[in-house]
Amino acid sequence: MPYIIENAAMLKEGRLDFCSILTDGKEVTAIRADLANYSLIRMNVEPFIMTPTHTILDSTFRDKKSREVAGIIEDRYLKKGCTTVLTYVEVEYEKALHGRLQEIEEAFSQSSADYAIGIKVPVRSLTPSLLVGCKKMKLPAVFVDVDSLESMDSVPWGWIRGAIFPYNCPLIPVFSGVEDVLKKQSLGKWEKLMHHWKIPSVNHELIEGTPLSASVLNKIGIYPWRSSLQHRSELSYNLYKRVFSKNNDKELLICQTDEPVITVHKGKVIRSGKRIDFKKGSGEYIKVKTHAFYSFNH
Repeated sequence: MPYIIENAAMLKEGRLDFCSILTDGKEVTAIRADLANYSLIRMNVEPFIMTPTHTILDSTFRDKKSREVAGIIEDRYLKKGCTTVLTYVEVEYEKALHGRLQEIEEAFSQSSADYAIGIKVPVRSLTPSLLVGCKKMKLPAVFVDVDSLESMDSVPWGWIRGAIFPYNCPLIPVFSGVEDVLKKQSLGKWEKLMHHWKIPSVNHELIEGTPLSASVLNKIGIYPWRSSLQHRSELSYNLYKRVFSKNNDKELLICQTDEPVITVHKGKVIRSGKRIDFKKGSGEYIKVKTHAFYSFNH
């Protein structure tokens, strides 16, 4: 049944936008400053700050059983308003790709959160045929483990670009074997290579356990359908208790540190105060259809 969420103080990129949302109960139909002309049931959220539900990266689920994974996701993420988890499996060779993905998919079988699975591969093992396999399996991203400056020189970047196109699954650097003093230099070299060869990429390391930015989520094909509140996105949001203040920084701090009062996932309330309704096994395995739906300037 359609209804209107009115007087929403929506937090976007550190500032509050005030709007009303028209929804069919599952997706956002329209967002406008005012929806006064509609004769529909209205839900007033003026006492709250609204944010989309978050997507986080967590690569620590390797070798964990499904029940343990489900418990971690509920305690560590769902209670904090994160309803989508991005993870990856480590793959040394192309022939191991299918089996490793099946293992982690089984580990997430009891998850109450949606999940997307990428791979992490040593830079020396980055090959066109591996990326073709990733394209067939509709993966969100390929994390490239760079262990030295020199290791990036041996990659056939032109062939890599050809294998990615037109799916455009982004490459994301992980400098796990690089000394801290060389990381800035390594990142600079990575960025130059990606720019020169016009390869879709994220040109910085991702921080695990914190909400990913809209720019990153767009590149990996999650945004704008998830972790977003705009036309045709799923109706998933958090409501935080609002502190009325002229200083928006204080309100932003609340959304970063406090658990939400209410979390709605795909139109269903999964948290209201201390009452939670996390249904095990309800999480969706996300297969990415379109990367970089929008063109971001940053």
